[in-house]
Order: sequence, then C-alpha cells, then structure tokens
Amino acid sequence: MRKNLIFTIVLLGIVLFSGCVGQPDQKVEYKDEALKMEIKFPDKTLPNQIVKMKVTLTNQVENYVTNISLRITDFYGLTLIDQTCSDGKDIPNCGFISERCGCYFDSIQSLDDREVNFVFRVKGEEELARIPRDLKPEITLEYSYSGETVFFVPILSQSERSTKAKISTTQTKGPIHVEIERGLTQSSDQWEINGTAFPIIVWVKDKIKPDSKRTISNDSFKITLINLEKAGEGVGRCDFENESNVLRPKEDVELPMKVPLICTLVGKLPEPKPWTYGMIIADYNYTYTVVKTETITVETVIS
Repeated sequence: MRKNLIFTIVLLGIVLFSGCVGQPDQKVEYKDEALKMEIKFPDKTLPNQIVKMKVTLTNQVENYVTNISLRITDFYGLTLIDQTCSDGKDIPNCGFISERCGCYFDSIQSLDDREVNFVFRVKGEEELARIPRDLKPEITLEYSYSGETVFFVPILSQSERSTKAKISTTQTKGPIHVEIERGLTQSSDQWEINGTAFPIIVWVKDKIKPDSKRTISNDSFKITLINLEKAGEGVGRCDFENESNVLRPKEDVELPMKVPLICTLVGKLPEPKPWTYGMIIADYNYTYTVVKTETITVETVIS
C-alpha cells in the first residue's frame, strides 16, 4: 500500500512537471498605443476635501519608451499638496500654481509599468462660487519613441523574369506608422526588373488619433536603400534628398498628410545573382503627446 502511494505521488509529480514544461510560450500582443495611461480618480467629492489620483503608465510595445513626462497641465480648482513618482523624478518649477506638477522617467522597458500618485485639496465653498463645480483637471503625457518600417521588393535580373518571392512589409508597433507602397507601374508583378525605374509612395500616419496635428522633423526621419538607388535626374519625381543610399524628406512632415511623399527608385542587383530583395528601411523618431481630462463634481453641503 505504502509503495503504491509513493509511486502515485511520484507519477503525479512527473505529470505536473511535464505539463508545466510542455506549455507553449504565450505570444505577447504589442499595441500601437505605446504607453497606456490609466487614471483612477473619484467622480464626486465635497468642498475642502482631500482627493487622490492614481496614474499607471504601461509600456505596450517591444522597445523602451524614453523621456517620459506626466504633468498636471490644468489644476482647475484643485491644489496639489503631494505626489509620488515611484522611481522617477519630480518635475519642478511649475509657475505660481504649484512647486511641482508631475513626474519624469528616463525610460520604461517593454511590458513594464510605473505608478504616479497625486494628492489634491478641493477648494472651499467661497472659492468654488467663482468656478463651475464640475472640476476638470487636465493630465498631459509626453514621451519619445522610434519606429521602423521595412518594405521588401524582389529585384530580378533581365534573364530571370519570374520568382515566387513577393512584395511584403514589416512594421513595428507604435502610434506613428510609416506606410510604404509601390506606385503605379506598367507591370502588376510582385517584383521589379534590375535597372527599371519604379515609384514608391510613403505615408506617415497617426494610428491612435488620425486627425491630430503633429510634426515629424525631416532630420529624425530617414530611409535606407539596400539593393536600390534613387533614380537619376529627370527620371520621375523624388520628395527626398539623398546622400549615398540614405534618403531624408526635403521638408518636415506635417500630420495629417494631405498628399504622400513620392520617390522614383531603380533596382540595383548585385552580380551575378539571378534575384535578390531590394529593401527600403524607414527609421523615424518622434515625441508623442496624449492629453486627458478627468471630471470630479463638488457636491453642495446641505446643512
């Protein structure tokens, strides 16, 4: 009996261990909202009360988010009396309203989070008489991030004329995307012939707030060409300046874009290969801003 019990326990342990080891790794789903801001704040209070706001920042992309600042940009009838920034730094010198107004973090790594806590005092009845009783503090989040888009197009030799390879694109997650397409050509094939000119179309889009106005500076946006080159003078249009195999927009990119950037390229197949991939690699850095407004109603005290 005792031997059977020991055997059963050992067998159960093996099964449990095998089950744990055999579980496939869960796939992480990254999101375009690179830094998620969750705010917990009461919706009602009374005059002269203490209220607390908890803000959680979560990195939802595969790379570090950097230069993060979280500020109270409109106190709207509230007085900040304390704040904690986990491992961040206080943002000082906020003018006459408050000595502090938020927190700064150098970086937050992928899937990690940071917590910020604010403590406010609500105005008294006399001061509230001069403003609406629905208080709407404004919270502004700003951070730096970078993205990459890679556009692959097969380049065939003059004699090859066919391949199973096709045009494809990879894109990192983040609020700003660069979308690259091949423009209209005489052929509908999923490749280009070496030495033949073809246009590319480049759109820069805000995937979170498509209609918001933002600027991507031309010195923070570059395209690197591999097995491709900019077409010569007089061959097609190009909205980029080039230095060797690197292209940069001639001007800053204003979002939302009304018209795309266009550039005419030529395949440059290394000899003696029958075909290879031409690669268009777009790298871009930007600062992203998110503004949220919370509402808290100050109820009247009935005596």
